[in-house]
Amino acid sequence: QISDADSLDYHLGGALEIIRSNNFESRIDEWYFFRLIGLGEMINLYGLFFYSLNFGQIFQVLVFSNLILILSLFNKDKKINYLILFSFPIIISLMLSAKHMPLITNSYLVIFSVILLKIKLLPKTFLAILILIIAPTGFKYTYLIYSLPLWFLFMIYYKNEINIKKIILFSLLIFILIPGSFYLKNLIHYGDPITPFLEFLKISPDKDLIFYASNLRHGTIGGKIFNFYEFPVIPIIHVLPTSFGGVTLLASPIILVCYFAFLREKNKILICFFIFVYILLYFSEKISARFFLDLYFLGVLLFLNNLNYYKDKIYYKYITLSLFPYVLLGIFMILYSVSTLSFSILNKENFKKTMNEKSNNYEIIQWINSKTINNDIIIFDKSSTSIRSKAYQKNKIYFYSMNNKSIDELKKLIKDNSISKIVLGEGAYKNNYEKFYKCKKIDTHQLRHATRNPINSRKSIGNIYLIDARCLL
Repeated sequence: QISDADSLDYHLGGALEIIRSNNFESRIDEWYFFRLIGLGEMINLYGLFFYSLNFGQIFQVLVFSNLILILSLFNKDKKINYLILFSFPIIISLMLSAKHMPLITNSYLVIFSVILLKIKLLPKTFLAILILIIAPTGFKYTYLIYSLPLWFLFMIYYKNEINIKKIILFSLLIFILIPGSFYLKNLIHYGDPITPFLEFLKISPDKDLIFYASNLRHGTIGGKIFNFYEFPVIPIIHVLPTSFGGVTLLASPIILVCYFAFLREKNKILICFFIFVYILLYFSEKISARFFLDLYFLGVLLFLNNLNYYKDKIYYKYITLSLFPYVLLGIFMILYSVSTLSFSILNKENFKKTMNEKSNNYEIIQWINSKTINNDIIIFDKSSTSIRSKAYQKNKIYFYSMNNKSIDELKKLIKDNSISKIVLGEGAYKNNYEKFYKCKKIDTHQLRHATRNPINSRKSIGNIYLIDARCLL
């Protein structure tokens, strides 16, 4: 059962909002994650037509099998191949989510394999390779960092076997037909093809949206970015845990082979590609290992391609031994997820209890669902807390930070959107709505911190209140 915040927010919640609205509507409220909906969410959308929140995970399992096949092209020892994949906690975390990053990793590894093994391609195969290069740009903006250099790399490698003009034409057509819809949607609805990152260029930019774009780059509010002195040791940072809560997002120690795997690579263009993309990722200010994952796997393929050479080196044994603790962690993650999240779906009460404990803000959504009717349209005040489990909401909910809005602005929001209920934090209710607007609460609920990581505690983090919106009119 999917329980991570991003999946329940826009990966699944965004797709459900499209179904709920019977079309794609631009969100003018502060559900900014909705702007990030791309091709991956369309895969989830098809599953939701069949009432399945887990449809996308079918592809994750298939991708894992295909990754084993790709590694087998370079190394026939299946034990080593399985050891490598299971030593990536970050891959297992992604497979347990509604994110489709492993699918894109698979696409890039197919292309890397074709180049490294110097496979002679048939004319029709070039079209398939172009799709694998270009389509990922419709899933996340970050893949522009990979796909654009990879397109040039592929052209350089096969320049004697292709017609450059035809390849450029086919590339444009593929971009227009597949990922182009993602950028066109953003341009039409938000006036920004890569929303929210070009918001600062507008004549009257939304300062809150610019702030969100900055946080999105860094991962969190005031999130860490790599310092210049950390540039050469980013792979080491991705391997070593900096907190107990982050152990499930670690990369495998096998990625450290990137420091020497290129020494035996005679093709300087491939080395330049790796360095160039590595630099772009650094300046993109993304720090999570998942954004570097595809690049790391290129280093792993190079390592496996020369495995017979490295087996004679003394450090090979230490690299292999270092994988075992990570494999144990990976297996524990799978078993823990199966025992706590999978079995719970067999019983409705157990499912509710598990989701309340493991899933971000699921209890808020369930509480709102229990206290409202389907026709209620709700404003949720983001000033004190947020809702990520949007995949389970039954109502139409608008999200605003209401602490910086005047009474006239609030009245306009309520009238324009036919709002019937307001959900807000304890501080906002007592300091404003009860004190100045004389609003009476319909009900209140104690909110607890919930996470799928068993290391993080489930503690009380405040109260939320439900009030009738008519008290402001």
